[in-house]
Amino acid sequence: MPQRQHVVSSNIPSLGYDLATEILDVEFLNGGLYRVSGVSSDRYERLIGTASLGRAYNEQIRKAGLHAVKVEEAECPDCGVVGVRGDTCSDCGCSVYGGRDASRVRGT
Repeated sequence: MPQRQHVVSSNIPSLGYDLATEILDVEFLNGGLYRVSGVSSDRYERLIGTASLGRAYNEQIRKAGLHAVKVEEAECPDCGVVGVRGDTCSDCGCSVYGGRDASRVRGT
């Protein structure tokens, strides 16, 4: 699954892209984390290759008809790394984020 990286943007502090699954994760400053499926590598390159990520997101994702689903973050019960609830931990690979203790969800 996508590993988010910090980006320079007035509205998007981080995003991550997984080429194999064509999944894009976008974090917004308001705290929302969204997952978009079906993002081709060409579309992703156009997105990150612009001066305004917010404007490019609107053009490349919203206006293109790609659907963003709000997801939540949770900690890995084994190593404590934070990721998208339900994904396999990208650090230890042994557990699923939020797999054992739902009370560890961030932001709730």
